[in-house]
Amino acid sequence: MGEAESIFFKWMKQALALAEEAQRANEVPVGCIIVYKDKIIATGGNKVNQTKNATRHAEIIAIEKVREFCLAEGLFEKDVFGLSTLFVTVEPCVMCTGALRQIG
Repeated sequence: MGEAESIFFKWMKQALALAEEAQRANEVPVGCIIVYKDKIIATGGNKVNQTKNATRHAEIIAIEKVREFCLAEGLFEKDVFGLSTLFVTVEPCVMCTGALRQIG
C-alpha cells in the first residue's frame, strides 16, 4: 500500500468510527470526514433520531462545521470546499448529494 493509500485508509477508518458511534446512539450508521490541506477540519455522524430532524445527516453536519471553520479562519468557503476531500461511509443520499454539489 502506498503512502497516499495509507493516509486515505486512516481517514476512512475515522469515518467508520463515527458511523459506529452513530449506530451506538441508535442512528443510521453513517460517518463523514472532510479533509483540507491534509488536516481533518470537519466530522459528522447522523443525528436524525436524536434531533428529530430529518436533515441532520452526517454530510450536512460536516458541511456546517466547515463553514464554521472558514468563518473562524477568515477563509472563503468556495476555496476551502474546492480543495477538500470528503470521506463518507456510504454513498450520499439525494439531499446530501445536492448539498455537496452546491458547495463545489
